[in-house]
Amino acid sequence: MIGSFKLWPAKINPAEFGEKEVSILIAHYEPVLEAANVEIEEVDTEWSRLKLEIYARFQNIRKLTWDFVNSVYLHKYPNILTLVDLVLTLPASSAEAERGFSQMKRAKSQMHAKIKAESMMDLLIIQLNSPDINNFDPRKAIHLWNTRTLSSTGDTRPNSACSSNSESPYESE
Repeated sequence: MIGSFKLWPAKINPAEFGEKEVSILIAHYEPVLEAANVEIEEVDTEWSRLKLEIYARFQNIRKLTWDFVNSVYLHKYPNILTLVDLVLTLPASSAEAERGFSQMKRAKSQMHAKIKAESMMDLLIIQLNSPDINNFDPRKAIHLWNTRTLSSTGDTRPNSACSSNSESPYESE
């Protein structure tokens, strides 16, 4: 709820909004926050002050981003903003990790488990970061393929030999 400004109430009720959530997050992530040198006892106070300042300064809170708030207030409220950064970096689900393992399993079975770890990593990076094949438009690649050819010298030039009117340079006259 506190992670998205779109979920913040239009009008602030300082005593209620987000207090419970922040306390739960502090309790759950206390070891991580301490390792990041967060002053745990300051987080609640900074949360109260930060939200009051945001409501007083900005008219349309729902258009704010945490990147912007961090750039403006990091020096003033470093402890609460570290907690918010932590929450925003956590994945909402394990779906991405599960998808990665599924891709790896598929790739390994296709390669009969003979693939090296480095090659597997390269293949997974391509598979996980590539757009969906259903969204691929091959026309640009086909056009490039049809208009360029690689000669034996490595020279690329327009492929005029594709035309039915031209003679091959290897044909006798």
